[in-house]
Amino acid sequence: MKKYLFGVAASAIAVLLVGCSTLGVHEGFAATMPSVIFSRGTQGGATEPNLEVLKRPYKHLSRVSGEASQVNVLVLVTAGDASIESAQKDALLKVQGADTLINRNFDIRHFSLFSIFTIATLRVTGDAIKFTDH
Repeated sequence: MKKYLFGVAASAIAVLLVGCSTLGVHEGFAATMPSVIFSRGTQGGATEPNLEVLKRPYKHLSRVSGEASQVNVLVLVTAGDASIESAQKDALLKVQGADTLINRNFDIRHFSLFSIFTIATLRVTGDAIKFTDH
């Protein structure tokens, strides 16, 4: 019984120490990993002007956002596509005739409950454009 209690106590301490050590900087932005018990937050993202696209003539349509999510259950099963491409496709579906996004901003939202159920959502926001040279 003592070995069992020692194992539980050691595991709890390890979990607490790992949870506290995840505070820091990720790719230049202050960020934390999802907590063991509960987390809900948004991590700062990056901005990308997409300069290669700007070499072609285009028409600005509107500012738009799109999201893509990934779900993890019991830290065993993960499903979903939280890629930039998937989030951008979601954004482009909201503007008829849009070819791509420029001036894209990215941020990540996460929600976790006891690490039993975790959702990570990538949001891309940008200016939807239509190329005028085709």
